[in-house]
Amino acid sequence: MKTVNRNIVLLALVVVGLVVTGAGVASAQDVYKVNYFDTNVVSPVIPDATVRIDNPGLTYGNLCAMIYVFAADQQLAECCGCVETHNGLRRL
Repeated sequence: MKTVNRNIVLLALVVVGLVVTGAGVASAQDVYKVNYFDTNVVSPVIPDATVRIDNPGLTYGNLCAMIYVFAADQQLAECCGCVETHNGLRRL
């Protein structure tokens, strides 16, 4: 009888562990992205000098985009923030 109870408890713990692991995997996707903007022209194609900020709508709300500009010596030169609405696209 003890082994039956122990097997039931062990099975219950395994099921709880699988449920907790599955809940972590099924969490919402993150829309946080980091990228860089380089104006050095090293190819024959000239960049269009456009920064695109996209809110794909996965959070069902507004996002705040923070943009930082650094000088060649890695000092902060400029920064700004703008609100991007749900399913919005902004070009700077």
